[in-house]
Amino acid sequence: MSVTKEVRDFISNSLAENNRALLTQISKLVSDSAGNLKRANAEAADEQLRQVKKFRREEPKSFKRKGNEIQYKFISKLQDSLEEAKTHLETNAVEKAKELLTEGTLLLTNRQKLILLADKSEFGWKTVEEYSQHELAEDEDDGKKIRRAEERAEKALKSAFTRKTAKQVSSVFRPSSSRFAPPSQRASSELSSWRGQRDRLNLFNRSLVDRPSRPGNCFACGRLGHWRSECSQIARSGAARGNLDPPDFILSVIRDGYKIPFISTPPPHHCKNNSSALEERGLVTEAISELLRDNRVEEIISPPDIVNPLSVSVQANGKKRLILDLRHINLHIFKKFSWIGYDIDTQTGFIFASAVRLEKLLNDLNEVCSVLEASAFVHVKRIASIVGQIISMSPSCGNVTQIMTRYLNLVINTRHSWNSMVVLTDPAKEELKFWRDNLRSLNGIPFWQKPFVPSKEIFSDASSTGCGAFFKGSSLICHRNWSTEKSLKSSTWRELLSDPTLRSLASRLESTVIASRAPGTTDAYRRAFLRWKVFASSKREICAFPAKSKHVALYLQHLLDTTHSHSAVDSAIFRIQWAHHLAGLPSPTDSP
Repeated sequence: MSVTKEVRDFISNSLAENNRALLTQISKLVSDSAGNLKRANAEAADEQLRQVKKFRREEPKSFKRKGNEIQYKFISKLQDSLEEAKTHLETNAVEKAKELLTEGTLLLTNRQKLILLADKSEFGWKTVEEYSQHELAEDEDDGKKIRRAEERAEKALKSAFTRKTAKQVSSVFRPSSSRFAPPSQRASSELSSWRGQRDRLNLFNRSLVDRPSRPGNCFACGRLGHWRSECSQIARSGAARGNLDPPDFILSVIRDGYKIPFISTPPPHHCKNNSSALEERGLVTEAISELLRDNRVEEIISPPDIVNPLSVSVQANGKKRLILDLRHINLHIFKKFSWIGYDIDTQTGFIFASAVRLEKLLNDLNEVCSVLEASAFVHVKRIASIVGQIISMSPSCGNVTQIMTRYLNLVINTRHSWNSMVVLTDPAKEELKFWRDNLRSLNGIPFWQKPFVPSKEIFSDASSTGCGAFFKGSSLICHRNWSTEKSLKSSTWRELLSDPTLRSLASRLESTVIASRAPGTTDAYRRAFLRWKVFASSKREICAFPAKSKHVALYLQHLLDTTHSHSAVDSAIFRIQWAHHLAGLPSPTDSP
């Protein structure tokens, strides 16, 4: 009995457990089916809602430009893809969301490709239009499709331009319609039509003759068919300028071109010819006739505001020249002007570097010097830029620009590449400080150099038989024959031989050379050279005579630091040069 009860309990428990499992599976199946049905209904509803929104966005809209319509449709399509991807993500449909995002990425990539194609092509968006129209029909390489699209775009633009031009020209010859009119009216209509056509043809031909079609575009308005000199907009702007009431000088420059710049307009003045021109009437008449014959001058009917007098200059060889005396208007002419970065003063004869160039170089020098206080490394391009600016100021600063940049050039030559750093040596740093402190005082040198004319010229020669010398333009002559013993000596010995005859000539040579200048000038030159000798004797490394270029440069720097005067530097340069030229030695101031 007990066994039967246990079997019965086991069977009942198994049945109950199976019933519960079956009920659980049925509940899960019903729940999943309901969820799928609900999700399907939700997707269908969302799809219907998206379609409604899409239809609403795709309502026909009018666009003024084709490009705006294309851009609007592209953005709408991209927006649909993003919204669908968002909806799928909300319903955990990740794969579909990925597909839509990939589709949106391809849309953006294709759009960027079209933008680059329009920017690169000569015909712009016309090429993109042809490319897009035939993109699906052709199955070749993309590069070939792009080239064919450009060819089609070029043909389309040329065809449109040809049709537009033909339409404009044909409108001139289009007659009025009188096909269905009565014979009498048709005849009169044809006659009037022919007359109107003739008048329009004459007008058209006259316009073509008076104003021929020009190739290219107008530089003023950018339109085809005429040039800037024939542009109507220029004429209208010229009339508008006349209404602005500008100065007469500005209007004359616009009409007649640039003229001599005057500080102030000279007052009217009629001068009579000078007495020299009155005495040489024949020469004046002949010279004016020659100028008129060669079209160098123009004869006018009414006298101008200013009439300058004529003069005749007689040279030392007796040659006569006709001169126009401009003293009356020279007072009003600019004597200072700027030219390619230089300020030129024709009154003093000096040339200066412009203030803009000075300020730029000083700023660069100050920046580099401030960097050198923290580190000795500087980019090579900054040093090369400074050296280039200094060398470019040689016309306004002289040879010192090359003397005081030697160590900087050596530093530049140590570069590994133009993108590397260089180490500035102490002499190079001193050159940078030299230009930073003395650039303004060194700016300005005379550009009218005085020609060097030697006061005396001496010619001498020696051979194995004798020697001789003489002064050009003088009766001082020296000559001597060598003895047999002396003729066997070397030429060096003969040159060093102290001959009494040559010594007597040399004693007079010194006084002659010194007397070539005024006593005051000679004394000033001697005192300036003595100051250089005093400076050189105080330094063990410096030899006063003959001097070296670098030692003279240091002496000039000493003068700048002590006197703060540009004239002292010029005086020292001329005096040192004078002493070396007297001795027949090359001057250190002539060194580049």
